[in-house]
Amino acid sequence: PDLKQINYTFVCDQKDGEIVFAYTYEGSINDAAALKEIIYRMRAADLDLSNVTLVTDRGYSSLQNVQKMINLELKFIQGVRIVEDVMKLRFDEYRESFRDIGFYDAETRAYARTVKESWKLETDSGTLNKELFVHLYRFPGADEDEMTELAARVAEILKFKAENREVPPELWRTYRRYIKELPAAEGRKKRWDRNDEAIREAVRYAGMFVIRSNIESDPFAALQAYKKRNIVELDFSQYKNWVDGDRLRCTNKSYLGKLFVCTIAASLRLMMMSRAQTNAKTAGLKIPKDSMDVLMAKLRGIKAEKRRNANAWVVRQLSQKQRDMLALLGLENPPRILKN
Repeated sequence: PDLKQINYTFVCDQKDGEIVFAYTYEGSINDAAALKEIIYRMRAADLDLSNVTLVTDRGYSSLQNVQKMINLELKFIQGVRIVEDVMKLRFDEYRESFRDIGFYDAETRAYARTVKESWKLETDSGTLNKELFVHLYRFPGADEDEMTELAARVAEILKFKAENREVPPELWRTYRRYIKELPAAEGRKKRWDRNDEAIREAVRYAGMFVIRSNIESDPFAALQAYKKRNIVELDFSQYKNWVDGDRLRCTNKSYLGKLFVCTIAASLRLMMMSRAQTNAKTAGLKIPKDSMDVLMAKLRGIKAEKRRNANAWVVRQLSQKQRDMLALLGLENPPRILKN
């Protein structure tokens, strides 16, 4: 708990897995505040963002960030928190549409409506009007699932109350607002009942989602692009979980060095994964158990033994599985004899 916290950002080329840009900055900064820093650093590094669409989740959502991206003329698709009152009003306005088959897409399994927003861009030559697309979604079943869960937890609490037992503190803190106290009848103890109105309000916008974009007018295309951001989590998973980059446990003088080593390791691993996935499709091969660790374990079985009567090493006969693993990585089979 006494160790310094940092934020670490890297950009990975999804075509070949190579990490092409990275930097570190002070920790304890929320995502919404960090976005401006990320954009500044990428522009300062002369990364060409003219053909790049920034896809960010709801953690980066703020009106200030939207205006910043507009001012910099960046293309973006951004998830939006449903905390803006105007968003709730729009969902209420189009509530019937989100149950109409005419607004449903089978591929994304979502209903959608699109409205437009007017924004301003200040330039040297004056003010320009910018029109943004606001895509509203409903994922069917989410509100029913949440209502079912709330009703079950409330029933659990009411059972405790009926049996005059103490409700577990965490359960009570989380679901107290969905229970109402009824006036006590003469000669009887307090009574409790489910607060249906509170549950209705809690699930009113369950399963609803918003995307704001200045580049994609089709709500379902925007949603598909937004879902692709999950590949970023896969990249960071490799860094955090497989190359020991999650916790540095080092001094202020050496942490940059460890970041550098972990970044090189993550980049190599991601490049290997990318090549293996590409070759798996073209050569009809499979990554064993879809795991790079299993693939590497197969390769660790490749060994060479030193000849007693010569200054050379002889590679053991490769199995078909080992040859396939080398092919997945685009590597040639090692020579039969290795000479010093």
